[in-house]
Amino acid sequence: MINCQIVNSHGHVDHVSANGQFKEPVYLHEKDFGLCKQHTSSEFRKGSIENAKAYMDYATGQIRNILPNDFDEEANLELGTGNIVPVKEGDVFNLGGITLKIVEVPGHTTGSIDLIYEEENWLYAGDAMGSFLWLFC
Repeated sequence: MINCQIVNSHGHVDHVSANGQFKEPVYLHEKDFGLCKQHTSSEFRKGSIENAKAYMDYATGQIRNILPNDFDEEANLELGTGNIVPVKEGDVFNLGGITLKIVEVPGHTTGSIDLIYEEENWLYAGDAMGSFLWLFC
């Protein structure tokens, strides 16, 4: 049986905001701990919730609430960072025949990481690759 591992490729809100729902460790490069704390703060969550309540659907031009009907705003505001645990270049997750190795890829954020699936030579790239890239110095 493979144990579940939760690994954040970086500390932006769209990657870390659900961490507080898990009791298990959530792995993140320590260089993104501060960013994670900022993006999971109650103040940041309030802004995200307000944005979701007035989401612009660019395909239709309609503004609508995209939150689920049973969304618990108060519970969401209190989720926090979760049990974040630092990872670094070269750390390995052994998932019983599947080996995932951490590779640091600073650029999108200072603590961005990718995972190499060593047995198949695959790269899980998170937001380190895409149609656009935010670069920070």
